[in-house]
Amino acid sequence: MSGDRRPDAGAGTLSLRGPSPVTAAAPAVPSPGRRVGHDAERWATRLVVAAGGGAGALVAVAPSGAVVADRAMAAALVALLAAAGAAAKRWTWFVAAGAGLALAGTGPALVCGAVALAVALASTRPVRPAPPVGAAVGALSGLALLGATGPDVQGASALLAASAVLPLLLSGDRYAGRRVRRRVRRAAVAAALVVAVAGAAYGLAAVRAAPSASRGVDLLQEGMASARAGDDRRATARLSQAADAFAEAERHLGSWYAAPARVLPVLGHNARATGAMASWASTVARDGTDVALGSEVDALAVRGGRLDLGRVRALGGELDDVAEVLAAADADLAAAADGGWLLAPVSDRLGRVRAEVATARPDVELASDAARVVPAVFGGDGTSRWLVAFVTPVEARGRTGFMGNFAELTAVDGTVDMTRFGRAADLEAGGAAGPARTLSGPRDYLERWSRFRPATTWRNVTMSPHFPSVGRVMAELYPQSGGRPVQGVLAVDPLGLAALLRLTGPVAVPELPTPLDAGNAARYLLRDQYLLSPDVESRTDALESLAEATFDRLTTADLPSPGAVADALGPAVRAGHLQAWSPDAATEDLLGSLGLDGALPPVVGDSIGVVANNAVGNKIDLFLDRRLRYDVRWDPASGDVAATATVAMSNGAPSSGLPGYLIGSPLAPRVRPPAGTNRAYLSVYSPWLLGRATLDGRPVGVERQEEAGRHAYSVLVDVPPGGGRTLVLELRGRVPPGGPYVLDVATQPLARPERWSLAVDAAGERPLRAHGPAAVADGPRATARGVLDRAVARYTVAADGSPP
Repeated sequence: MSGDRRPDAGAGTLSLRGPSPVTAAAPAVPSPGRRVGHDAERWATRLVVAAGGGAGALVAVAPSGAVVADRAMAAALVALLAAAGAAAKRWTWFVAAGAGLALAGTGPALVCGAVALAVALASTRPVRPAPPVGAAVGALSGLALLGATGPDVQGASALLAASAVLPLLLSGDRYAGRRVRRRVRRAAVAAALVVAVAGAAYGLAAVRAAPSASRGVDLLQEGMASARAGDDRRATARLSQAADAFAEAERHLGSWYAAPARVLPVLGHNARATGAMASWASTVARDGTDVALGSEVDALAVRGGRLDLGRVRALGGELDDVAEVLAAADADLAAAADGGWLLAPVSDRLGRVRAEVATARPDVELASDAARVVPAVFGGDGTSRWLVAFVTPVEARGRTGFMGNFAELTAVDGTVDMTRFGRAADLEAGGAAGPARTLSGPRDYLERWSRFRPATTWRNVTMSPHFPSVGRVMAELYPQSGGRPVQGVLAVDPLGLAALLRLTGPVAVPELPTPLDAGNAARYLLRDQYLLSPDVESRTDALESLAEATFDRLTTADLPSPGAVADALGPAVRAGHLQAWSPDAATEDLLGSLGLDGALPPVVGDSIGVVANNAVGNKIDLFLDRRLRYDVRWDPASGDVAATATVAMSNGAPSSGLPGYLIGSPLAPRVRPPAGTNRAYLSVYSPWLLGRATLDGRPVGVERQEEAGRHAYSVLVDVPPGGGRTLVLELRGRVPPGGPYVLDVATQPLARPERWSLAVDAAGERPLRAHGPAAVADGPRATARGVLDRAVARYTVAADGSPP
């Protein structure tokens, strides 16, 4: 019996043959449509990964400091995050994208973070996230995080970025295909081996270089310190040894086996910083040694009254080269210090070398400028003449003192002679008649002081506290007063003359029983000559003999090296006892750099200065004691300043028993004050507007004029013998808000140094930090007190931790 049976009967057909043997199921074959979809998804993912890597190569990061390697690492990182994102769970997208958005500041990084988070939120596929979308989120998150870490990939932001992408990387590794995981892990192992070998090789080089580098830093510091102390021989020896030590360290650090470390993250910055330190330190030390040996700095001293200008010019060229080297070293070492995570030993040595370079640079640049200017000053470009004004604060005038004598110095080809010496009265009587003399400026000087007739009365020329104005007026007035045109003006007071005696040694004066030297000259000139020599003529003759003998010795004797000269004169220069001016811009700039210009500095914040001008022509300021108290209320937020300046004057002069030229009033008008009275034209210089003024607690009218960018508030004050007067000015102004409070205090050299105190209170009880001579801070108050012994002292107060 046979039926109609078809082998391919449908599922509902009953079989009569019993169970059929079990056969293997045929593999499922995806439909053509699904295969095309998978291929498109795979290629789209690859395209996103490649695009992400290309974009990563454009991000300016520097994990190692090697540009090509850094761009390659950035590209690889973004591509890796894109590949991981294609396989990772969706929740890890939000961690990476959210971190990128949170850490990114502004600009492209912020845009990438925002887009990454938006794409992650928009991906709502229920079963499995689309790989191209995950790749896009990973790439965008990587770009945002790279931008957030900064160019050097360092600090807390780098650690946060690494923590944010770790879940993405782990999830991507777990859910990626077996073949992909195997390739990634092999690549990671290979990279780790390369890093370990390169790191070990550089570690060996660093260990071998460390002793030489440490020794070099120590020797460099010793050499620089010796140079600043004027010990040229020791400086030369130490710098030479330092150069050798750094060269040895550089040889190890530059070896072939240490080179690969320069392309590794973090380690590359340390390698580059160490190499830069050794290379530049060796160059700086070697150049410093060459200059010292080649120029023979000691030979630049004045010998027999002559300075070898040929050697000065030769030294100038060498110093220019060293200045260029120091500038380049300063820039490269700063870049190395800012280049990434530096290990403590590297950072310490680099910082010490940078400090020495930064300290040496202004000194070398100043010496280079001096080498260009000095030949002209010493007559290298033709005859050079300078007017020297001998001044004294016992008759107060401006910030120099009363001019009693003068000298003319003439320089030709390095040789200086004193070609004239005389009294201020000789200039008043010489040349053109007083009314015929003219002055062209400065404008603020003429507006303020012309009523005191400086053109006819040389003893009033120094009333201004701004020596560039005084010097200009003297240089213009001297040829009209019987002199010759001059290339500069120098003012020397008794303490300045005493400093010059450190260079000349003791000077014997015929009118005095004992020689004067640096130890006793100031006391004699400021006090004893008036109290022990009542005869005016004998006293004047002694003073003239001393000044003339000192400058004659300076212009004919052997003088020490420039460093020794600077050490001898430095304190007097800083205190304003030696001041100089020149119409030549380069020379004036040099004088300013040396602190010799005697200028009131440009107002940068607050400024205060008190100047008394003796109004009756006696020497009574010998007995004057003056105190300045400056109380400030400052609002750091707005910059508003309310200040009170209190000037207390005390006159210790007797009313009788001393010569008239000392305590009388020879130049007083018709109504002369009683003997022993100190009559002063007292001026307070400030940039702020005056609100109220009192004298001894009573309102007083105050004259206001302008000079040197400040208001000058002036009043005529009589201080009786044994008595005192107190002037109080209430001032208001504003410093730049949000910044520190900066105060410049200008000093008037007096026979008895002025004492002062400062108190700065911040609005809102904000804690303060103070910086400056003798300045201390106590919570919301900064204070300072002491003797005003600097021509200009700067005090800086900062609130809330902002840098001074």
